[in-house]
Amino acid sequence: MRPFRSKPLLSIRGGMLAMGSFVAICGVMGCADDQIREVRVPRERSGLDAPQFQAGNRPGGAMGMGAMDSSATLERLLIAMIDRPNATYFLRIQSPTVDAIDAIRPQFDQIVQSLTFDNGRIQWKLPEGWTESEGGAMFRIATLKAPSGIEIFVTELSAGQKVLSNVNRWQGQLGLPPATEAALPIETIQVGEQKVVLYDARRTSTPNNSAASNGAPVDASTNEKSAIVPPANTGATVAIPFTFPPLSPAWSSMPPSMVAVVRWEKNDAAGNLKLEVFKFPADAAFMEMVSIWGERLGAAPPSKDTFAAAVRATTVAGQPAELVSWPAVAENEVASAAKGSQIVRIAQGEHAWYIKLEGDRAALDSFSSEFQEFLANTKMAE
Repeated sequence: MRPFRSKPLLSIRGGMLAMGSFVAICGVMGCADDQIREVRVPRERSGLDAPQFQAGNRPGGAMGMGAMDSSATLERLLIAMIDRPNATYFLRIQSPTVDAIDAIRPQFDQIVQSLTFDNGRIQWKLPEGWTESEGGAMFRIATLKAPSGIEIFVTELSAGQKVLSNVNRWQGQLGLPPATEAALPIETIQVGEQKVVLYDARRTSTPNNSAASNGAPVDASTNEKSAIVPPANTGATVAIPFTFPPLSPAWSSMPPSMVAVVRWEKNDAAGNLKLEVFKFPADAAFMEMVSIWGERLGAAPPSKDTFAAAVRATTVAGQPAELVSWPAVAENEVASAAKGSQIVRIAQGEHAWYIKLEGDRAALDSFSSEFQEFLANTKMAE
């Protein structure tokens, strides 16, 4: 039996969200050749569930909260969604070509049909020649790889994920129009006693790259950018209520990721910076989100007192907001961490928006005043 250490997941301890880790165990006792895999789900929750993550598409390198997969242009997606009492699981194949998924569809169906959930553990049986590795990103618990190199990403999120919102996220990734409850492009099958939702769709047209970039238009006569207005109809399923001020030409607009709906990146002598905008349910605790992002920077999770001392009130687009620099640096102290972040949370009804600046400490410090100016000049979209 070979133990397998997974990436951290969200769990609940003492009624409060905390970063935990879980252990995945390869169940090979008496069946080593069949490559049956068990992955332990997060510990039993009490109180508030972990937040649902539904916006954007998956990044390459990391989708802000941990790399999950490539953000290259997709031509087809094949996804199985399984909602269990304690978690929702996704098995996802994405490909830049339609034919690649056609070739692997029988093996994908074989894996889905092999799924079992004994004792709260998801298990699957791999086809001959397939291999399995650690997920490689937060929320991805395993990567299943075919001999051809095509991969299936197995992701675990909190229970109760909505089919429609996830389908529309996938539709957006393929440049397809949003679906409705009355006309969902899905197939529902039974695997034992478990209902499995299957989504298999392909891109039907080439997206408008100039609109989809989320970048500001450039005036050729002045070589200056105008205000950044996130496009209203580019296949994305997340409406963005803000208009952002122009950034300097040193910043490059990046494609949305699985969770970041708007992204920019800058590289210069001071280092690398990323500026990203996220939308999450309002019940996702600010401290927990900072803990998740801080872990990527090598920062220990904050205590309640430490976090409360680091947060300060501010205003963005006329809305009350909270701002934290993390890892926190006390006044008159020199930052010891090589990287850092400044994170703003703006609560709006059932959702909260996050604007996160993250990168090398020297670059972060040099851009700090400009970031404050960026926030001060962010407006509500008309």
